[in-house]
Amino acid sequence: MTRRFGGESELALAGSCGKTIQKLRAPPTGDNRISVFRLFKLVLFLGILGAGVYCGLTVKLGDRTFFEHLQAIWETKETKELRRGTKEKVESLVDDATDKVVKGVTEHAPSRVIMRGDGTREENAIPSQPPQENLSPEDRKALRNIIGQGRYKPAEQPTKAR
Repeated sequence: MTRRFGGESELALAGSCGKTIQKLRAPPTGDNRISVFRLFKLVLFLGILGAGVYCGLTVKLGDRTFFEHLQAIWETKETKELRRGTKEKVESLVDDATDKVVKGVTEHAPSRVIMRGDGTREENAIPSQPPQENLSPEDRKALRNIIGQGRYKPAEQPTKAR
């Protein structure tokens, strides 16, 4: 018996899939189905998450909602200082990790192969260190600020009328 599409016999199709004809003709077993319990857990989780977001946006806790309280805490002097200190520490760690990765890649990079017109090969070793300028931490920070200003410009915060 041949297939309608492609003109391939069932035996050839089963052989290319690594199955027997009986397995090819058998209905699916449902091995990849989601259990009802997992589906119930997912619906319950999404419902609780939605209810929490709704309550955080609408239910007043004193003068403000829960999310308005979080926003006010986020804008305090202490929180801004914590964010600034964390950002500085993480930037230095990222710079150190980036330097290590670049150094490791350049040390283990393959050599450059140049093919000549006569069929011969010439291998030139790639320098172990890429050309770099030595920047002071202050210059590096100023450069990051300049680059960051082109990528992200914070929008002005709209004032709320109360």
